[in-house]
This record gives sequence, C-alpha cells and structure tokens, in this order.
Amino acid sequence: MNEGYPSYVPKTSIKVTNPYDFDIQAHAKAIVPWNLRANYVVIPDLSWIDISPQILDIPARSSNVFEISIKIPENEKPNCYNQSWEVWIYIIPYVPPTENAGQIGVDIHVQYNVRILIKTPPGETNMQTSKDLYNFLIIFVVFIGISIILFIVKKIKNRRIVEANKKANVFYFKKGSS
Repeated sequence: MNEGYPSYVPKTSIKVTNPYDFDIQAHAKAIVPWNLRANYVVIPDLSWIDISPQILDIPARSSNVFEISIKIPENEKPNCYNQSWEVWIYIIPYVPPTENAGQIGVDIHVQYNVRILIKTPPGETNMQTSKDLYNFLIIFVVFIGISIILFIVKKIKNRRIVEANKKANVFYFKKGSS
C-alpha cells in the first residue's frame, strides 16, 4: 500500500497442493504469530483478515487456492499509517486415516503456518481521541462550571446574611445615672 489505501480490497492467495491419491479438505484461519519478524507487530484486529473459503476441498493430486484479503475499517484507517503488521494463516489439512489391516502405524498430519506481512501506506497518523474521552471532558467541564456557579451563589448568599446580621445586631446602651 505504498500509494495510500487502495479503493479495492487488497488480496493475496495461498495455493495448497494435495499430493495424495484421494481428496482432502483443508481448513484455514488467521492467528496471532508467536515469532514476529524484526520491525513487525501483530495486526491490531484479526477480524480484518478474511479467508475465503475457510474450508477448501482439494481433489487428489491437484491444487486449490485460499483467497486472503485485508479489510481495515474506514474509521481505523487514519490511525494505521506507517505500520508493519504480521499475521499467520494456519492451514490444517484433513487427511483420512489410512487403513492398514494387521499393521501398527502412525498417521502423520502436517499443519502449516503461512506468514503474511502487511505494510500500510506512508502518511501522518491521525491521532483520534475516543468518544469516551470527549464525553468525559464535556462532563468534567460542565461539573467545574456548575461548581463555580454554586460557589459564587453561596458566597453572595453568605455576604447578604452577614450584612443582614450586622444591621439586626445593633445594640444601644444608655448611660445610666447613679
């Protein structure tokens, strides 16, 4: 994505070959890598990776293809510039057990991890503040405003009470004759 986010959904494919003399199925899913390449981080959300189909029928001695696409939500794209992501596609072929009557054997099933490296477009990351933070700031400002208003009203009310008490508590003393 060197020239910005494309208008289409970026895709790649993984070709799976069946070397056996019978049909098999393979299942694929996106997983978090446990051994990242240098300068790569885990993709922020595995749901952005779409694998089609998830279960693939592969006839004997032939190949078939998984289509892998990345769908970054529009609201996330401004936060995802200059990123290097890694995701693995875990492929599990289902091979039916062999029937060797009278023999003891071990069926070996191979599982594959295909490393997918994704580089997002160069550009400036838009630092978006979440809605929760905006809501908190609005509530905080309203709280401070109401607190200031209540403080001023209370101060004015107390001043009136003090002035009223000063007028009401005037005492006159008469000098008495002795």
